[in-house]
Amino acid sequence: MRNCSGRQTVSIPLIGSGAAGVGLPNNILIHIIICSILKSTQKQEITKEIRIVLHESLFEEIELRQIKKQWT
Repeated sequence: MRNCSGRQTVSIPLIGSGAAGVGLPNNILIHIIICSILKSTQKQEITKEIRIVLHESLFEEIELRQIKKQWT
């Protein structure tokens, strides 16, 4: 991402939660993505904005406010 983003916004879909999923709850997958982003940006900034994209069917299942609270 760092090499290809051109410092533009990067959107990352929530992967691993569908039919070929890894068997982890979606909120845990989001936390893993956030941890990965934070770890990568410790070395060098990736881009100014990174968005995690969720399918609308997941909005009721995932407690976005709770996740935001944990990371702010």
